[in-house]
Amino acid sequence: MPLPESAGQVSLSATFSHADANRAESPGSSPLYLIAAENQLNLNADWHGAFGQPIDLAFYMTNVTNQGRILFPGSGFQTIGADGGTVNQPRMFGFRLKYQFGD
Repeated sequence: MPLPESAGQVSLSATFSHADANRAESPGSSPLYLIAAENQLNLNADWHGAFGQPIDLAFYMTNVTNQGRILFPGSGFQTIGADGGTVNQPRMFGFRLKYQFGD
């Protein structure tokens, strides 16, 4: 970013991933279990040497669109007549602060 060198270095990044729909089989799951397609976007912003000090600041956000997706189907179809599964992580965001001591 166009900042004076004394202000530090700012960088922005984004990661986009796509997973096609696919059929999953696990013992006891419904025979034609379809896992839907998913697009996922993650963002990062880093500021190294913030304000010309030995401080690094960062912001991150995963699963920006908060899309839910079953990653691994459950195996309860034959016993209870319903399916479920393990889902992906929800949208999360946070901040990081790093202070560098010494040279």
